[in-house]
Amino acid sequence: VEMIDQCVGRVLDHLTALGTANNTAVLYTGDHGHMNGHHGLYYKGNATIPQNFYDESIRVPCVWRMPGKSAAGQVNRSWVNHCDHFETILELASVSHKKAVESTPGISLLPTLLGKANDTRDIAICEYGNAQMIRTSKLKVINRFGKGLLDEAYDLVNDPRETTNVIENVRNSSDYTAATTVLTNHFNKFRFAGLEGFTGSIPKHNGGEPWSGI
Repeated sequence: VEMIDQCVGRVLDHLTALGTANNTAVLYTGDHGHMNGHHGLYYKGNATIPQNFYDESIRVPCVWRMPGKSAAGQVNRSWVNHCDHFETILELASVSHKKAVESTPGISLLPTLLGKANDTRDIAICEYGNAQMIRTSKLKVINRFGKGLLDEAYDLVNDPRETTNVIENVRNSSDYTAATTVLTNHFNKFRFAGLEGFTGSIPKHNGGEPWSGI
């Protein structure tokens, strides 16, 4: 933490030295969370075989600094994702575009950051290798694609620590049907041919994928 704080400080100090600190937006985020012993694990989604989608690994830091536009110290609990940052940065830079990337599901967070509106998204969707996940306030569903791999579901109301897979108990529930319908529709719309884990076509990118050899 001290190293991160020092490095962020160096960035801010440099902006100050350039005279641009008060008109530069700064975003600090990360690509994944970290277990730090939660669930008896270390690292992230690749801490298990097959890969996991525990909240500790899918929740990431997100801190915006916008001097003169957004007051310091505010905490907003809206559900956002990294795709939103792309659209937010374009709007901040006044870049006029007709959805720069049509297959990007992001929305601009600028109204939320400025306190003019709150993002109303109430789901989170992730993809990792040959698995796809959707999380609502009530339920987390993980669909795995591959021989011998089991789907998962967690009751986040009664089991927020995600200790018990209740997939067989919820398959016929309205919450499960609604969640999986949204998940399917999402990946039917936002997909890149040849990079799809559920078809087995995802390219090998390192020697230790937690879904390999299963």
